[in-house]
Amino acid sequence: MVMITILRHFVPTLHPVRWAIINGMCLVWSIFLLSLIFFYPDDPRSQDFVRRNYYVYDLITCIVWVLEMAMDVSYYIGLLGSRRRKKQYTNNQG
Repeated sequence: MVMITILRHFVPTLHPVRWAIINGMCLVWSIFLLSLIFFYPDDPRSQDFVRRNYYVYDLITCIVWVLEMAMDVSYYIGLLGSRRRKKQYTNNQG
């Protein structure tokens, strides 16, 4: 029960501002990488930096996306205590 309480603090449906900040940070990181690609295309040191940074960026954004979707789906189907959704489903059954 304690784990569910902790996980509910990360559900995007319940805390959209937190996820807007996380997604905003990913956007800023994207803009940073694009600026490096466009402004320093011929510098080998920056190319290595951009390549390594892109691998980390890609991994982190993928993890963020999977967590965001998993939390929303878990809340929606009731694993994280969404009683409202369960009641709506059972009330529509008759």
